Amino acid sequence: MAVGRDPSPSEAAVDSQSVETATMISQDVGYDAGKKINGRKRHLSVDMLGLVLRVLVTAASVPEREGGKKVLQQVHRMEDKVKRLNTIWMDGGYRGEDFMHWVMDMFRWIVEIVLRPLEKKGFVLLPKRLGLIRFESDRVLPRCELYRTYFAKQLATIV
Repeated sequence: MAVGRDPSPSEAAVDSQSVETATMISQDVGYDAGKKINGRKRHLSVDMLGLVLRVLVTAASVPEREGGKKVLQQVHRMEDKVKRLNTIWMDGGYRGEDFMHWVMDMFRWIVEIVLRPLEKKGFVLLPKRLGLIRFESDRVLPRCELYRTYFAKQLATIV
């Protein structure tokens, strides 16, 4: 860490991913109708360097906002490690005034929703938000690998 910098992050990002489970697994399994996946959902919170703050695994049927509430409660319990936290970046799955008011009332954090352009399909590098989190298969890609992969794909389309 740089000299004179506070180790507590001021911003964080939250996202989730639904993943299929093995056929013999029945505990904490549900169906995510939006993604058509029977399995579990991973809710992940990271700081703006891409360092993991908290991870929560639920049934895939748990809505993003409900999982988001639980993972944000876990982040809040980190107390001094997140004392400067004031902004949470999220995607459209967390959109809704009730959820945003709940976060503001409970933790005094601001929720910023970043939406993907409607005409874009697949992975799109968005400002601020989940340029920090990317799920690929069963791995979470760190920020540097994400950018390397993204720019390699961009260069491949040009050449």
